[in-house]
Amino acid sequence: MDFPFRITEEFLFCRKCQQPQLHGIYAKEAYSIRGGILPKIPLNCICDFCKTSHLAFSQEFAFAKQNEENQDYTKIPGKNRLSIGNWIYIKGKPRPGIIKSLISVQQSKELTIDYGNGIIEKQKITNQDVPMNETALKGYRLLPYQSGETLIGDHIYHVRRDKFGKAIGLVHDGEIDKLVIHLEDETILFLTLPEAFQSLPNRRLEETARYKLKDVPESILQKIQLKAKNGILHLTGQVNSLLERRLILDKLNSIIAMRGIYNQLSIKPVNNLNDSALEDIIYRIFEDSEHNELVYYNVEVNQGKVQVRIGYYSENAIHYFEKKIEGLAGITELSILPECVSIPTDVELKKMQEIENNLRRSGETQNKVYVRRTTDKIIISGRVNTIFQKKKIGFSVRNQNPFLLHTVTNNLRITNA
Repeated sequence: MDFPFRITEEFLFCRKCQQPQLHGIYAKEAYSIRGGILPKIPLNCICDFCKTSHLAFSQEFAFAKQNEENQDYTKIPGKNRLSIGNWIYIKGKPRPGIIKSLISVQQSKELTIDYGNGIIEKQKITNQDVPMNETALKGYRLLPYQSGETLIGDHIYHVRRDKFGKAIGLVHDGEIDKLVIHLEDETILFLTLPEAFQSLPNRRLEETARYKLKDVPESILQKIQLKAKNGILHLTGQVNSLLERRLILDKLNSIIAMRGIYNQLSIKPVNNLNDSALEDIIYRIFEDSEHNELVYYNVEVNQGKVQVRIGYYSENAIHYFEKKIEGLAGITELSILPECVSIPTDVELKKMQEIENNLRRSGETQNKVYVRRTTDKIIISGRVNTIFQKKKIGFSVRNQNPFLLHTVTNNLRITNA
């Protein structure tokens, strides 16, 4: 498997070493995991000690989780700092509840906890139960009850054993999916996932995949092969375009009970465009879109292979541009490298909009210039006709820059057409 980029590393259970070992997590593209990455991306996990490898998918890992509020993680007194709205588990209680109020009283805190079904209770904890440092900032998954929702890398609390630990892998015993847990006392547990979280058996997965593709033209199907292994669907063969490949992948991705698709379909276009023309067309898709959730973009084309880097506020931007680009003829491969950027505040968005409006009123921009903010910089994107216009707009944005600690990156493209 060709996975050249080591995007991160994790202590995972090694099937050969039969113990936790540091694994490199490799991808086909140089993904940034800052802010999380998109789901369904295949990853090759290689043990640094014995070099044994296995295929996994991004949505199975905690590091890939997009930045968002996740109420499935539970705070535990003595292990976490607490705030209103947190799920909290009090040892001995039958289930967790939500903190509705929190009042500090001398050397303790008084909590009001809503357990649902009209059950609201008071709980008092001492300040000794509030740690200075947290091992699991967002909280813990409660096992065995949340084994199906637990991601690799999640911190866990095993309620029945009264032990903390970490999820370090998924294994397949025959055709049974099991979660691997490493407890704080060095015990390794293999928890069978609930039926709802089990992958389809290999033969059933292959049968289901063929059924999903029943409406695809035979001229396309006769050139592809599919095989299931460990809940993963492997695709090989050849198609004529990205649209044909998208047709196949969209139908197969509707299968719920599988881990993911390892797509090795190659593309042999019927019609070709030269690289410079294709690059210009793709840039214009971004420049003409006025998509508010797009932050930045960069396009490279080499012998029909297209690589696009996209910074985004919302996944909607990724899906929107992916579909636009896939409709172009002559692309032999498309790689999209997305990076999630934290969403600015309403005040920051308003200030950036004011800068854009001022630029457009100047008559220089032809409505093809956009100003976006990342964590540490302001980015100017779009196209202009001359280097003079590019410099003038860059100077104007720097002069209006409301974020004093932010640098300004001028990514304006110069084109006469």
